[in-house]
Amino acid sequence: MSPRNKNVFICLILLLGVVSITLKITYKITNTYSSHQSEMALITRYMVAHDLFPHDRFNLNQDGSFIAYVYRHASCDGGWIITPMSRNSEGVSLFSRQAVYKHYSTGAVSYMLQRKTYNAFPSFEMWVAQKVRVLKHVLGFKTLHVTTVFAFRSFGKCHATLF
Repeated sequence: MSPRNKNVFICLILLLGVVSITLKITYKITNTYSSHQSEMALITRYMVAHDLFPHDRFNLNQDGSFIAYVYRHASCDGGWIITPMSRNSEGVSLFSRQAVYKHYSTGAVSYMLQRKTYNAFPSFEMWVAQKVRVLKHVLGFKTLHVTTVFAFRSFGKCHATLF
């Protein structure tokens, strides 16, 4: 590699570093807990509009970093259990285990990201959504879409259509 090409290469690497740091500084990183609280408030409003009301919440693990929220249907015996998740296989594993649902007989686990449902955790789709959100924020666009995945499963005798 010639000295000139080497200098250009070094300048490009430095520029990439500056752009990367700028993106991290400009994009406000929120605490996961407070972010999940605002997202759960949105989910609660959606659930209440579908006659499902907050009933219970319980920890999926010892330290309480994964919380399952229970919504019961107003007119039948059943409802939904929902938890927000980051890109984390521990959360997926915890939510999938039947043992944590001592008081509920539950259905299959599904996942929702930006109003689309998936049968498996949408890792790639979440990664793309997060990058698009950061890019929109840097370009000055309002970002309305939540990039958290919500795991959900029904319980009880009443399986209301939700999504």
